[in-house]
Order: sequence, then structure tokens, then C-alpha cells
Amino acid sequence: MRKGDFEIIYNQYYKVLFYYALRFVTETKVAEDIIHDVFCDFWIQRKTINLNQSFKSYLYTSVRNRSLDYIKSSYHKSKDFNSTDQYLEQYVYSALTTTEEYIFSKELVEVLSIAIDNLPYRCKEVFLLSRSSDLKNREIAEKLNIHLKTVEKHITKALLEIKAHLEKNGYLMLLISYLILLK
Repeated sequence: MRKGDFEIIYNQYYKVLFYYALRFVTETKVAEDIIHDVFCDFWIQRKTINLNQSFKSYLYTSVRNRSLDYIKSSYHKSKDFNSTDQYLEQYVYSALTTTEEYIFSKELVEVLSIAIDNLPYRCKEVFLLSRSSDLKNREIAEKLNIHLKTVEKHITKALLEIKAHLEKNGYLMLLISYLILLK
């Protein structure tokens, strides 16, 4: 691939890939960095990339993977979500690839959010510390000054109630199918 060909590809795909990355990361600077990195890798690997396959797919897949990597790394750095919805959106949206998945995940976030909001206060608190703050059960017990078994019971209760809520609203089987497809 010549430099001129690369510039044509860059000019043709930069903007659409930028907006694609922005769907994941929501920060302009981060999306720009991701696109820059993807094109740098594309240029470096231009001799080994099989151009018989679609380089468009290669670019989209690379942007998606880098965006997901960024989300994962920023999640582990901050672990400080302001709300249940924000945690769920980060978790669910991290695997988006199509409009149908986007719509389904948006609905799923709403249903999960309602299920979590309907949990008893302490149960909800323990569950969110476990999931959104990524604390271990022992850490939650120490933080809330409760027994480890109490933490385990709250998490079990939360999972059962969330499962029942999803099942009642027709989302449980869809969620299971969705998660299987992601693997």
C-alpha cells in the first residue's frame, strides 16, 4: 500500500470511525486518540494485513476493540459510578455492535435499573458495592460493618429478585441469548 492510498482511506473513514468510537467512549479527545492509534497500527501492519478481506471491517473492529479496552481500563481506574444507570450503561454498552443490540441494551438498562431500584435499601447498597464498585464480599462487610454471610445473602437476594423481574418482563431469555451471542 502506498502512502497516497493510505491518505485516501484515512480521509474516507476518519469521520465515520470517529463517530463510531464516540458512541462507546463519549469523549471527543479519547475518540480522536483511538482513531489515531487505529490508523497508526493500520499503517504499521499494512504489509501483513490481508487486503482481500475488507479493510473497512478491519478498521471498525479495531476501533470497537480499542474503545472497549479504553472503557475497561477507565472502569478499573475509576470504579466510581454516580448512579445505577451509569454502571449499567457502561457494562451493557461495552459490547455494542449493531443498532438492534443498541436498542435492546437501552431497554435492558431500563429494566435492570427498575429491578435494582426496587430492591430493599441495604440489599441494593450491597449489590451495587459488589457490582459497580467491584468490591469483594469481605470488603463490603467491613465497609458496612455487617457480617460476611449477610453480604452473601443480600447479593443472592438481589440476583434472585433481578432475575424474577427480568423473567416477569420477558427479558430473561433475551438476555441469556444475548450473552451467549457475545461469546
